[in-house]
Amino acid sequence: MVSNGKYIYRDSEGGQFLNNAAFTVEGNDPDTTPPVAHGETLTLTLPEGKTTVTAGDTVEISLEVTDEHTAVQYVSFFFTEPGTGADQYVPFNKVGDTDEWKAVINITDNTRNGEWHVKYISVTDMVSNGKYIYRDSEEGQFLNNAAFTVEHLLGTLTLSKYFYIYDGEPKIPTATVTNGKGDTLTEGEDYTVAYFNNINVGTGKVTITGIGQYSGTASRNFFIKSATIGEVTLSQETYIYDGNPKTPTVTVKNLIGETLAEGEDYNLVYADNTNVGTAKVTVNGTGNYSGTVIKNFVINPTAIQEDKVALSKYTYTYDGLPKTPTVTVKNAKGETLTKGTDYNFVYADNTNVGTAKVTVSGIGNYSGKIIKTFVINPGSVNVQVKLYGHDDIHAAWEAPLAPEGVTINYKVEYMRSTWSDWSDDRVRPEETTDTYYKQPNLADGAMYKFRVTPYIEINGQTYEGEPSESSYIYTLKRIAAPRVSRSSRNYVRLRWTNIPGESGYQISRSRYKTKRFSTVKRVSYKYSTTRIKTTRNRRYYYKIRAYKTVDGKRIYAPWSKVRAYRLR
Repeated sequence: MVSNGKYIYRDSEGGQFLNNAAFTVEGNDPDTTPPVAHGETLTLTLPEGKTTVTAGDTVEISLEVTDEHTAVQYVSFFFTEPGTGADQYVPFNKVGDTDEWKAVINITDNTRNGEWHVKYISVTDMVSNGKYIYRDSEEGQFLNNAAFTVEHLLGTLTLSKYFYIYDGEPKIPTATVTNGKGDTLTEGEDYTVAYFNNINVGTGKVTITGIGQYSGTASRNFFIKSATIGEVTLSQETYIYDGNPKTPTVTVKNLIGETLAEGEDYNLVYADNTNVGTAKVTVNGTGNYSGTVIKNFVINPTAIQEDKVALSKYTYTYDGLPKTPTVTVKNAKGETLTKGTDYNFVYADNTNVGTAKVTVSGIGNYSGKIIKTFVINPGSVNVQVKLYGHDDIHAAWEAPLAPEGVTINYKVEYMRSTWSDWSDDRVRPEETTDTYYKQPNLADGAMYKFRVTPYIEINGQTYEGEPSESSYIYTLKRIAAPRVSRSSRNYVRLRWTNIPGESGYQISRSRYKTKRFSTVKRVSYKYSTTRIKTTRNRRYYYKIRAYKTVDGKRIYAPWSKVRAYRLR
């Protein structure tokens, strides 16, 4: 009644309850009443269980004014608005006949976020015209109790899409945000959006952060699944076996045709890629790609080369037994292949005289057929020669072993020792199917040998055995007339020049120059002189000839000229 509004507390002035003129919601017990100057008590009551308030909540403020202020007409109460610093007036109403004044603040969507704290409180009574009992610029007893915090929390966050397939582009699902009442908020005004891990395969995240009237954050996850591998091509799909692993270059693309990187987007595994058959390469997606693709390629057998097939022997002599030369097969690198693994072979016509063959067939990693031939010739013969006349030679041999019913032919040749060799133009081959051959009228006193080559003709082809040569043999020749001389009283001595190839010499004598000769002596080939008993004072005619004993029969050379002699 005395003053028109007298401040009992202002925060700009020192007061007894300056430090009590504020409150902190966190941890405060609303029933706690701090000591104040003049006995004023300030209480802020929040909804039960909350430390902050939001839209729809109410904050109840209670102020009990002491008896110092008489006839209080009204109480002025101002808060400082967060962010703007503007004063916001809160009207108080007296509670009945008590000294308590109350105000209720209804928190709406328009109530700004932040800490609302009491700026000042003034009391108008009959004495003073507005007297501050609290100002935030001054220390007061309930300073720490004179504030509350408004927090408009973000509501729900939903995304337009939660699952994506990797394509290398950032994934940006649309975020829809509501407040607690379900109203849709506005990006850039009420919240900001941030995307994380939103390109590669994995879990992406959208985080919204409240701004303006809203605070807090909210996050939702979305998922980027691996993309399926697209087209897979090989640089080569057909190979020829060479013993080395085949690794065609693999090109992998995604579904939009982009080429992927090995080791980053996919891995490769080759299998069965060395030997002949169907090889495969398995493409396994990794990183941002998934799925498995198997591509096949073919390794064909390599053909056996004819010049890499060899026989241990190409010529055999018929003996009635199968001929089986060793077969060696090599590959292009010169490595020896294995029978039964790389090839097999079959003999044919390999017993009788003629052309036998071996058919080599590639197997496993090798293909093709190669036919190698070898020859089975008739056997050779053992040629024996003898005289059947002084200048006639008889050659004979036994037929070699031959298949039944086959005719064996023989090529017979002879050569004089003075000729160069068998290629001499004077060598004249003769043909026969007999096992002997006679050559008459050869040169007297010459040395000859014979060669016999057996052969069989089959289907127009000639198969020859090894030529066999005889030893040399001499024809016999007429020797010169013997030289006759006295040896003793009743003996004469005959001398002559030996010739090669003879068995001995026959000496004949006659009283007549051309007739009535009789053999007086035979002398071994070892001698070239002999004595003959002779009647004295008679003229005798002497002649001599060489002979060769063949099969127990003597073959004689021509007689020499006669030589007359009288022993006196």
